[in-house]
Amino acid sequence: MNKMSPLPQLPSRAAGWRARLGILVPYSNTATEVEFARLAPDGVSAHAARFRFPAASGGGSYFEGLCRQIEQPLDDLKLCGSDVVALACTSASMASPLTELTSFMSAKTGKPAVSAADAVLGALRKLGAAKIALASPYVEKTNAEIAAFFARHGITVVASEGLGLNASPEIFRQTARQTAQAVYDLCKRVAVPEAEAVFVACTDLPSLDMIVPFERERGVPVVSGIQACYWAAATAIGIAEPRPGFGRLLEA
Repeated sequence: MNKMSPLPQLPSRAAGWRARLGILVPYSNTATEVEFARLAPDGVSAHAARFRFPAASGGGSYFEGLCRQIEQPLDDLKLCGSDVVALACTSASMASPLTELTSFMSAKTGKPAVSAADAVLGALRKLGAAKIALASPYVEKTNAEIAAFFARHGITVVASEGLGLNASPEIFRQTARQTAQAVYDLCKRVAVPEAEAVFVACTDLPSLDMIVPFERERGVPVVSGIQACYWAAATAIGIAEPRPGFGRLLEA
């Protein structure tokens, strides 16, 4: 008679026992959830809700339209027990008044809120980077708008290049399908000597696998929209801890 093998040690706690991170992502985004799941330590879970961008003919300001679009998804994140909510969209958050945006999100959920724009600014300040290189999936017009946003906040974009993928919604779906090597090569092309950091824009552009190799080779930190959003959300609820293997921003 064969002896039964002992049962493996089963987890003693349910997923998300430390915290639940709520993420607002654009309807076509498929990269943020994947990378948040990798970034989250044991006991922290990530949960996403999707929104559509405001219609150009919707009336009122862009920010007012955005608030209408994220109201229901915010309620969904509240109902699933999120401890913090993060708007993981570079372009939408940079086109909005930052304080008013996170205040609206907090008022709707009763929880701390962060946005990609705020998160990236905080990450660059933590790293002491006032001159940055911009690597994005966008067309040049969008890169210029991002550079103008940074200039208003005391950060200079000294070099930039985009992949031109936001020329149409159909083409933009290729953003999340970019390889780590493609993003690495893009960053390498913009990393001029005067750049104190490289910012990988767009929370639908996968970047986690290239950050550490790039930092080791080039000697400058890399901040991505997804990485910064995770860092800001974790910091907002007091669960930020070193996450080796994901770049200087998360090492201490």
